[in-house]
Amino acid sequence: MIVFIIGAPGTGKTSVATELQNSGWTVADLDDNLLAQGISPAEFVLEGKHTELEASYHQLLTSLIEDVKREPGEKYAIVLPSNFVVTEGSSDCNPKLLQTLARIRDTTPMYAVGLETNLSKLVLRNGLIGNRGVNPVMPRKSLRNLYERFSEAVSPLVNLSLDSSTQSAAELAKIIDQEYRC
Repeated sequence: MIVFIIGAPGTGKTSVATELQNSGWTVADLDDNLLAQGISPAEFVLEGKHTELEASYHQLLTSLIEDVKREPGEKYAIVLPSNFVVTEGSSDCNPKLLQTLARIRDTTPMYAVGLETNLSKLVLRNGLIGNRGVNPVMPRKSLRNLYERFSEAVSPLVNLSLDSSTQSAAELAKIIDQEYRC
C-alpha cells in the first residue's frame, strides 16, 4: 500500500512523513531522494529547467513504485513535491503523474493524503514574513491565489484531507496510520 502525501509548500509534508517513519512506515521524499543523488531540485527551478526536474521526479517515482511492488505487505508513504504534482505554469495536475498513478492503481492499493493549512501558517512556514522594505515578500493575495489554484488542481486526487494548521505532524501521522492500516 502506498500513501502519497501532497500539499502546497509549507503544509508539513516532510514533517508528517518523518512522523510516519517514526511509526514504522517506509518513507520516501522525492526531493530528499534527488538531493541524496546529488541533484538539487532548487537549482533546476532557479535555472528554469522544469522539464528536466519533472523527468527526474518521474524516473525516481517509477523506481520507488517498482520497489513497493517487490514488498507488497509494507506501509509506504511517498512525499510528492508540489512542483511535480502541479507543474510550472499550469493550474492542472501533472498529466504524466496522473498516468503513472492510473497505471499502478490496478495492482497496488494507493491513496493520496492532501495537507492543507490556513494562509497565515503558510506565510510563516515559507518565510514570507519580514520587513517589506528589505525582503521581497509575495503579496498575500498572490499567495492565496497560488494556494487556491493548487488545492483545486489536486482535489480530484485526494482521498483524505488534513489541516496542518490545527494539528501537529505527529497527530496527522497518527490519523493517517489509523486510516490506512494494512
